[in-house]
Amino acid sequence: MSKPLVFISYSHENESEKNVLIKHLKTRSNDFDIWVDDSIEYGDEWLEKIKKAMGKADAAIFLISKEFLNSRFILSTEVPELLKRQQDNGMMVLPLMGRYCDFEGVPWLAKMQIYPKNAKAVWGSSSQNVDKILKDFTHMVATRLNKKVDDKLSWQPKFQNREEELDSILYNLSNSGGCRFFLLVSGPQIGKTWLLDKLASQVMTWESWFVIRTNLSVKENYWARADSIGILAHHFGVVSYNQSAGLAEQIGIKIASQGKSLLFLLDGVEYLIDDEAKKLRKLLSEIKISLKKTGKSIDLAFIGASRSDVKAWKGIIPSPRFKHLVLTHFKKAVIEQALKDMAAGRSMGSNWAAKMSLALDDASEGLPALLAYYMAYIRKREFVDKVDDIVKVDVFKRITVPYVENQLFLNENLLLAHYSQKQFTIIKIVLLKLSPYRWISESHLEKIINADNKLSTNLKKQKWETRDLWNILSQTYLIRPSDTIWHEMYPGIRRVLFRYHYDTKLKQKRAHERAYKFFGEWWKDISGTDRSLYLIENLWHFVESKRLSSRINGKSKDILKHAAELFTGALKPNHNTVGDLAKFVVSRMQDDIEFQLSIMELDTKLFEKILTIIDEIDRN
Repeated sequence: MSKPLVFISYSHENESEKNVLIKHLKTRSNDFDIWVDDSIEYGDEWLEKIKKAMGKADAAIFLISKEFLNSRFILSTEVPELLKRQQDNGMMVLPLMGRYCDFEGVPWLAKMQIYPKNAKAVWGSSSQNVDKILKDFTHMVATRLNKKVDDKLSWQPKFQNREEELDSILYNLSNSGGCRFFLLVSGPQIGKTWLLDKLASQVMTWESWFVIRTNLSVKENYWARADSIGILAHHFGVVSYNQSAGLAEQIGIKIASQGKSLLFLLDGVEYLIDDEAKKLRKLLSEIKISLKKTGKSIDLAFIGASRSDVKAWKGIIPSPRFKHLVLTHFKKAVIEQALKDMAAGRSMGSNWAAKMSLALDDASEGLPALLAYYMAYIRKREFVDKVDDIVKVDVFKRITVPYVENQLFLNENLLLAHYSQKQFTIIKIVLLKLSPYRWISESHLEKIINADNKLSTNLKKQKWETRDLWNILSQTYLIRPSDTIWHEMYPGIRRVLFRYHYDTKLKQKRAHERAYKFFGEWWKDISGTDRSLYLIENLWHFVESKRLSSRINGKSKDILKHAAELFTGALKPNHNTVGDLAKFVVSRMQDDIEFQLSIMELDTKLFEKILTIIDEIDRN
């Protein structure tokens, strides 16, 4: 877990006082990190850096002085944002009286407890022991932050969403003929690390197994990204490992000497380039062979976790073959059970958990980390919120907006490679503009760029062509690339980003209107299943635009009319017949839960009526 972050708000006219304070705070660097605007490098976008730091901070120190209270930037930008975070998220705000000033005339400050006691200024007189005061202040900051961390860790929602995957892996590990090699795949914030935690804790209780775990996203392990076989070599004290076959034999002997099978857990697998992944696969295979030669009942298992489904881990060559487990968002039943566990001992009513789980599913889209924030919010407010309160705009801004800005849109959560701040901003903007679409292609990107002069200009400044940007987007952890022209953004993440970017129903409606017009323009130039997919997406966007419309009557009639006009004569065969394509469309729609839920929210019988229209095309 990362250390808490302390944001320092001060006037540059108090630079010397700030430097003394920083020296004291740094004596507790094991307990917390410090952010001060000294860390902004030449050429950085300073305002964005400051806002990002305030959004991530767990505590803020106000170095109070007359200069502080006369700073337009501090009073208009830093103070309002930090006080808002204090009110919304319980952030610690710690005013420190640096030099005497008339703080009692400042309403927001006058009601706060100021350090030192009685607002006695640290640099108030030459007789004061400044070091003693700041030492005690530093101790107080560390103590309060540690208590906050302990409180945060003392309660976590007990999700059971990965029980199926957990049971499957444990079953395989505990049976001699079971699979030993797995790759867990999902976008960021979906629960891979949680599952590895559970696996490690359970397997460590088995007498016949021991566990090694490495995380390639941790700075101290960056070296291993370019030396995958060195991970096990270093763990077992093998100094020279140029020949992987010899290395496998040495590691096999060391594993066998422990008399236990090894479970090797590797988080951050996506950081390994293809060649390194293949080297590691080869080494694992050779270790397994060497263990068999010992004649002992000792085995090797490997479970990797990746934010992208890397090709190097697919197929049967090189051995061993991996079983891929794709983790998805939480289901409603999981959320409901977690709510029941959280509310145990309270009289919440028989249907409270069922109704609240629907609201939380809608608010969090089943994303584990976001759901945990919503549940913590409910718990902190002593369960006073009604079900409808959870989906209100102000709650969304309080919980989901910071989650998107401070977690989903972190460089390390979004991209493998590092890009400049301006490049990263372009990538974020494009992802948000693509968020209305369930399936995206390079054509979508081209249309978005052509329609936005500012974006197009910024791309030229970076010397990026559309294809360059498309290749970068294909490598983000929010998108699941495929071998076809179509890529898919993780559904739960896509829906959260869509509501974040298009923050009113009117904006959302217009975004879907633009989307179905786009599909209406492009499907005529293609045929077969690709055209069929375009038609389905056109209809889905049309349904969403009607669902979000403020108009009450006539929505179902409009949708049926649009469906009839859309599909009649539009299923263009290539190597498939029209009948084949009609069956493909029906099958695709029947498997499309998101599509069905959108339609059924308007009319429970509407979906069957649409299928009837397509069936008639098949019969004719």
